[in-house]
Amino acid sequence: MTDAMVGSLRERLVEMGPQERAELVARHPEAYANPRPRTLHQLAVRLLGNVHADADLLDQGELQLLEAAVVAVAAGRSFGRRGPLSCPRKTLEELLRVGDAVSAERVEEVLKSLTARLLAWPDDDRVLIHAGAADLFRAPLGRRTDRDPKPSGRAPLLSARPVPKARPVTGQGAAGVAAAAALRWMEKLLEVFAEPSWPALKQGGISVKEVRRLGRLLHVPEEEARLWLHLAAQLDLIETKHGRWTPSRQAKAWHRAEPAARLVDLGRALLGLTALPLVAIPDPSRPKQTVTALSSHATVREAWQIRRTALRVLAEIPDGHGALADQGLTAAVYYRSPTAFAPYGHRPPLCDDSMLSYLSIWCSSALEAEVVTAAVMREAEMLGLVDDGALTGLGRALLDGDDVERLLDAAAALLPLQE
Repeated sequence: MTDAMVGSLRERLVEMGPQERAELVARHPEAYANPRPRTLHQLAVRLLGNVHADADLLDQGELQLLEAAVVAVAAGRSFGRRGPLSCPRKTLEELLRVGDAVSAERVEEVLKSLTARLLAWPDDDRVLIHAGAADLFRAPLGRRTDRDPKPSGRAPLLSARPVPKARPVTGQGAAGVAAAAALRWMEKLLEVFAEPSWPALKQGGISVKEVRRLGRLLHVPEEEARLWLHLAAQLDLIETKHGRWTPSRQAKAWHRAEPAARLVDLGRALLGLTALPLVAIPDPSRPKQTVTALSSHATVREAWQIRRTALRVLAEIPDGHGALADQGLTAAVYYRSPTAFAPYGHRPPLCDDSMLSYLSIWCSSALEAEVVTAAVMREAEMLGLVDDGALTGLGRALLDGDDVERLLDAAAALLPLQE
């Protein structure tokens, strides 16, 4: 943080209207922790000191523009190595090919989004970059940092924010059937696990052979059996005792709960699940084999982020419409959480194959966006959170928060009448 950056942000705060300033501060409530700032200068210092550059929170457009700005800093630095990260506006626009491949309005849209996160903001004829933003790109645009990067013929910014294709949906009767079936499968799983014939592996988890046997007992495919296993473990309904998997004490109480309450529990467990049971994840310790269910290797850090991103994409679709399960849906999910996936569809912007080994955030995952998006959509459909490409009432309630009464009402409305 430098005096120049603090002064620039203070001027931005002065130029903002009361509503815009309130929205900015609302995104960073820690800036008003005691002792509260008394002047705009103190507020600017507090804001810059509390902001952290987290790539997982940025969408593809924000990352692309920020990365290009870091390159523009290197290409037009005039403040010395210790000075503020400042790039000439003209250099950035040339790099982005404004007026050719990218519109000026698109650049302003993404820059405004970065300003709301306090990672980049305009300052007359330059753009200032938060000091921590450069740390996200150890090799800007896929090139070595010990030489000046050269602009490429391709524009490093998508021309528009991808949105999935939507079509009208007539009804969502299948969601209720799926929700009731999910409860039955979980009941059946707890019933079969009451038999002392489910050995736990020494390294943790349950063998592929036992998962397949569970699938035959539940009359579901192997990958779906893994899903119910992971959900049961997430809810602490099963545990290991004396080297075997068995229902826990909590399973009895859960079985006696109302169907709507159990369905809400399953929905919450799915959104918090740190695994992708429907995806064949390679086992790092066993070549050409997938990870063992319920083992530590099955943990996927990005899983909860991807699920919530997929539901947020559906939440943006107008009521009465559902998303087509095609490349448009995958592109929309990828755009909002690019760091959760392997590069999708094309190489990172301005990156040539010879430099792939120097990439930073762009190759942090081996998850294929198309495969994972289809898997998480299928999971949501199996629990009644999504039907025909559209969020159900329960799916929207889970995405919006933890209003227990609303969640129970949505789950009860989804389930068919039962005695």
